[in-house]
Amino acid sequence: MSDIQIFDNPAFGQVRTHEDERGVVTFCAKDVAAALGYKRTTDAIKQHCRSDGAVFYRPILDQRGRIQNARFITEPDLYRLIAHSKLHSAQLFEAWVFGEVLPSIRRHGGYVGAAPGETDEQILARALVVANAAIERSRSELEELRPRAALGDALMGSDGTCCIREAVRYIAPMNAEIRLRDVMEDLKACGMLCKGQGSTPPTRAGIDTGRFVQRTAPDVVHQDGWVTRGRAYAHVTRKGIAWMIQRYGGQGVIDFGGDDL
Repeated sequence: MSDIQIFDNPAFGQVRTHEDERGVVTFCAKDVAAALGYKRTTDAIKQHCRSDGAVFYRPILDQRGRIQNARFITEPDLYRLIAHSKLHSAQLFEAWVFGEVLPSIRRHGGYVGAAPGETDEQILARALVVANAAIERSRSELEELRPRAALGDALMGSDGTCCIREAVRYIAPMNAEIRLRDVMEDLKACGMLCKGQGSTPPTRAGIDTGRFVQRTAPDVVHQDGWVTRGRAYAHVTRKGIAWMIQRYGGQGVIDFGGDDL
């Protein structure tokens, strides 16, 4: 249980997290579901979380001080719970987790707790091991992201955005299963794009999160003088590209086989 890190937020309560030796961060499913306003947290977890091929259980202390095995979920399942939450503050919860919680975990590289009987020198030595591991992990992540960043610069237009089709083409080498039609359906389902046929402008949530901006096609003037008004559509920002890579970028991050994404 010493590997569990606890983050508190006045608006959302307590969220317990765990980082394994590979740097993979998981979240206590019940904490997340409760923070997002699900009345039946167990039902919400069963309905919306897919585990992406793995289920994680960690020992935690319940309110009575008893040790219980609690389910921990990965980032894709965290996104799914956020997307299906009816709370208006769900986007604020997302901003807190991805803007504060995860950067804090990755910045410090892990939790260093004192084991019974350890000397100060032993604690410092173990902290140094954790810090070195974090540095090496950051270096490898930087090397992995560098070619993506260069390609992203080439992808973006002069206004720093691109169309969704180009974004999908950019992500395709990371996920051979990705399809534009599936992505469009998912973006509507998770509240980033307006639903309906024809034009696909971003929703208020899509704009407020900074992932999408709205563009409008120019009007078309016909020979008889009739004017067809240009339709609104969505363009992806740099922040949106990063989010789409996390959501669709391979390793089973997304599964279009069901309806509950």
